[in-house]
Amino acid sequence: MKRIISLILSVIMVISLSTVAFAEDELSELFNSFSPIDKTIFSFIVDIVIEKKQAGENVDLQNSLFAADLSELSLDELKQMKALLQDETDVSALPTSIPTQAARHDSYASSDQENPKRYISFRDTPWGASYEEAVANLPKGIRMTNLDEDWAASVGNAMYEADKNVYRGYVCANTSARSSSLDGVKVAGYDVSNIHLCFAFVPNEKGLLEKDAEHTALYFAYYKLAPKNVDAAYEDLLAKLSSVYGEVDNTNYAGYTVLSTYNTWFGKDGTLVTLEKKDYGDYAYIYIKYAFLGGNDLLQAAYDALVLEESLSSASNVDGL
Repeated sequence: MKRIISLILSVIMVISLSTVAFAEDELSELFNSFSPIDKTIFSFIVDIVIEKKQAGENVDLQNSLFAADLSELSLDELKQMKALLQDETDVSALPTSIPTQAARHDSYASSDQENPKRYISFRDTPWGASYEEAVANLPKGIRMTNLDEDWAASVGNAMYEADKNVYRGYVCANTSARSSSLDGVKVAGYDVSNIHLCFAFVPNEKGLLEKDAEHTALYFAYYKLAPKNVDAAYEDLLAKLSSVYGEVDNTNYAGYTVLSTYNTWFGKDGTLVTLEKKDYGDYAYIYIKYAFLGGNDLLQAAYDALVLEESLSSASNVDGL
């Protein structure tokens, strides 16, 4: 709230100290110093004042505390200010729309002639694909559960099941294959017991989250396998993945009562795949996990959108004070 007051006061001060009718140059310089979120918040407040002036209403001081000072400006001045805000706001700084599948592929991947490393993806689905695009690339007949909103760990921690670097808010959505639809589905010759997909929510054109399947971007996915002979299957998959992606780039271990062994291959443009054997002692599973490190940027953008939403909803609210 203090930040909103500061934004309003800085604008009013520039206007009051200006020697011209409308301090376009000074305001332009000031708006250029605002962060993208601050610009969006301030633009939202200006919209409120313009809407009330056009309707011939007074700005209610109690309900629109920070907009009150701006209401002293004329409608033309407010519209000029709004135009300056739009000119100075770098829309590309916020991922406010979902690019086409081709555009995503072009931005995340380049040709093998430029880089010997392969672009690693999950079932040839480009990272950043929407829920519909990702599900369309799954084997026919697979039915997924409804998207489940959730907090998210960073991509690296998701790969290695750590609890650090958590985005505290509903910034992502997860879905898993219904077990009854996985009969006969195999990967590299082994039965699949689960397919799991993780999507970051993508802000809309206003920088806010619309938590639906359309505004999603794939950043993490895995297969879960339960072969009869886990150790033999693990060695076989290690050899097969190495034949596709080259030598293993990193091997590490984690756990005490449950021991996990991770072998990771890094691809170009921040892509990677990890083969994990999770040994519980009496039984074990194998996971093949795919990820895009750019998912951290997607998750941060979603979290920033939640911060923006909170700032906008609380900007003129003095209830209970």
